[in-house]
Amino acid sequence: MPLLTQALRCFEETARQGGIRRAAEHLALAPSAVNRQILNLEAELGLPLFERLPRGLRLSSAGEMLLHRLRLWRRDERQLRESLEAMRGPGSGTVRLAVGEALSEAVLPPLLTAFRRESPRASFAVTMSDAEGVLRALADGTADLGACFNPAEPGPARVVRRFHFPMGAVVAPDHPLAAAERLSLRDCAAWPAIVPDASIADRWELSQAVQATGVNLMTLAECNRVLPMRAMARAGLGVAFLSRLDVLADERRGELVWRPLDEAAPSRTVLAVCVPSDRRLPALTEALLERLLAALAEITEPGALSRRRA
Repeated sequence: MPLLTQALRCFEETARQGGIRRAAEHLALAPSAVNRQILNLEAELGLPLFERLPRGLRLSSAGEMLLHRLRLWRRDERQLRESLEAMRGPGSGTVRLAVGEALSEAVLPPLLTAFRRESPRASFAVTMSDAEGVLRALADGTADLGACFNPAEPGPARVVRRFHFPMGAVVAPDHPLAAAERLSLRDCAAWPAIVPDASIADRWELSQAVQATGVNLMTLAECNRVLPMRAMARAGLGVAFLSRLDVLADERRGELVWRPLDEAAPSRTVLAVCVPSDRRLPALTEALLERLLAALAEITEPGALSRRRA
C-alpha cells in the first residue's frame, strides 16, 4: 500500500523525469491527470512547485524543499516496511531492484527463481531503466540494489563490482561457424554481417577489430537494438556481433551460439553492480546481492565459481 498520496507521487515523478509527459508515461496516467494533480497540490500549498519555462519545468525553491522532504519520507517509509516485514519472520520482505533491460531475460528469472526456493516469503519490486535511471533509483530510495551498463559517476551509489562482457560472433546453431571454439574476424568475413550501430558499445570494439585487421565485412544490417540482431542471427541471415550477455537466453535455449573473437579489443561493455552508499542493505537484499554477483561471475568466466569451491 503506497503511503504517499497520488498528488505527491505525480509531483515526485515529474521532478524526476523533468516533464509531465514523461512522468505520465512512467505512472501510466494521462498527462492531463498528472498536471491536474500538481496544480491541485500547488493550490493546496499556496506556492508554485515548478517554474514553467518554454523548454520544460524547473523546480521552484518550494519544489526543491518538498522533493528533499519526500526523499526523507521515502527513507522512513522503506524503514517502516522493512520493520513490518521482519515481524513476519526470517526471509520475509521485498527486495527492490533497478536493472538494465539486458538482465531481464537471461539473468533475473533464474536468479529470482533460485532465491525464492531459499526464501519463499520474499517478494521483488523490479524497475527496468538505463544507467541514469538505475543510479537515480538508488539515490531516491526506490531501489536498494542496481545493475547498469557503463554508468557515469555513481554519485550517491557505490559500485560493488564491475563485470566486462567482450564482443563476440553470434550465429545460428546450424551455421558452419558454430562448430568452432573461437573465431577470427577473417573467419566471419565470408558471411553477411549484422552489426550494431554507434549507440551500442559493441560497435566500438568491432570497429577497433576491423581497423586492426584490415578485414572488410559485408554488412547486411546495422541496428540500434539488440533484439532484431538476435532475430536475424537466429534466422541464419548472417553473423551478428554482440556480447555474450546479449544472447545468453538464446544460447541457453539452443537457438544461438556465441563465440569469442580473437581480435576483440578490451571490452567497453561494463556492467556495474551498485548499492546505495548512504544506507545499509536489508539482510534479504544482501543475500540476493551475493547470488547476483555469483551469477554474473559464472557468465563472464564459466566454471570459475565451481573451481573456487573445489
